[in-house]
Amino acid sequence: MRKIYLFSIVFVAFIVYSCNENSTSNVTPKDVSKVDVVWSSNTVQFQPEEVTETDSLYSYLIFSKGNVNVHKLKVGSIIFLYGKALKKVTEIDSSGAEINIKTGDCTLNEAITDGEINWAQTIDWNKASATIVLGNTKKESILVEGQNFDVSFPLGSMKGKITLKTKGSRLDALCEISEEINKGTNIKYGFEGFIQNMKSEGSIKLEKGELKEFDCKNKNIEGEVTLQLVAVGSLNQLLGSIELPYTLIKVPIVLAGIPMFLNIKILFVINTKTASIDASAYIKTKFKFNSQTGINYDGTNYGVEASAGPYKYDFIKDSNWVASSVAAGLNFGLTFPRFELEMFGNILVPYAQTAFLIGGSFTTGTKTCLTIDCSFIGAMGVNLKFLGLKSSFSKTLWQYDKNIKKAGTCN
Repeated sequence: MRKIYLFSIVFVAFIVYSCNENSTSNVTPKDVSKVDVVWSSNTVQFQPEEVTETDSLYSYLIFSKGNVNVHKLKVGSIIFLYGKALKKVTEIDSSGAEINIKTGDCTLNEAITDGEINWAQTIDWNKASATIVLGNTKKESILVEGQNFDVSFPLGSMKGKITLKTKGSRLDALCEISEEINKGTNIKYGFEGFIQNMKSEGSIKLEKGELKEFDCKNKNIEGEVTLQLVAVGSLNQLLGSIELPYTLIKVPIVLAGIPMFLNIKILFVINTKTASIDASAYIKTKFKFNSQTGINYDGTNYGVEASAGPYKYDFIKDSNWVASSVAAGLNFGLTFPRFELEMFGNILVPYAQTAFLIGGSFTTGTKTCLTIDCSFIGAMGVNLKFLGLKSSFSKTLWQYDKNIKKAGTCN
């Protein structure tokens, strides 16, 4: 068994993974992350520059025959490619001028028998990377403070656009989704808001190749989100829950050669039906919040470390309405932010999110009723297969619903 101590002082080093064991300047203890583990005797470490060729999934690795470490490998060995990948050797071909290693998946507890991985990082959005993939088109950019990053995308038959802007620990987002079905019939969904001062904290503990502890928290999710829905005419947008099929932002968490990312995604909820050409609606609500999402596993059971925190709904009651000569229902919501936690390309936390919903309905008949409602929801799920645990866990952390307007004869 080989014991390797790896310490990293976490600055906002979002592009290159680094480790500096001696530098502590300008870093508070709360932002110090630590890796203290025992690697299995079956694990061999390589630096990225030792690999002469590979692919994006590290399904194969080609080494020079002069590389000393590569001759330690056998089928079943584990390769720790510093800062990049953790893979299991499935085939070795040394018949040519170089050594070609084919690889498959492995779990972290196969490579690390004992030890702890801890991280605590205040998120600075400057220089985080935003990557958009639409079909065969990939757009990648570094978020630069004070500069807009614009992304356009289709959403069903509608068109959407997201604008991002960063300033230190603050991320601003603006989105509009719209469609003009025909003259006099159109719909627009929109949100604008920000999050700031957020911190990612967590820990992983392994003993004798078994997971004994997993903890992940997104703390101080302080922010503001305004949702708006405007509709005119006869519409039918029953799209349900739609997640944009790509990661909007990737924020690396520097952990002594272990690649971790906090990924940011967005999910929309759209269900709108107005059957009359004279229908119209305007719903707008602002949410202010300072929340925490978190789940822990103690080796036996899961627990929740979450809080909606102080939150507030702001709206102008008389400025929200749904009008129609026949029954109508409109709902719009989004999750913002929706976090994923990624390690070695494996998703440990598929989602940790705060979600915001607005909606209105109008019923006709002898008892007409108009209602407008909003909701603030927190939810989180984990899948710890990569850490050697077969079970997964998900939970709604909180849900607060509020009726902001009611008129007519409602039950």
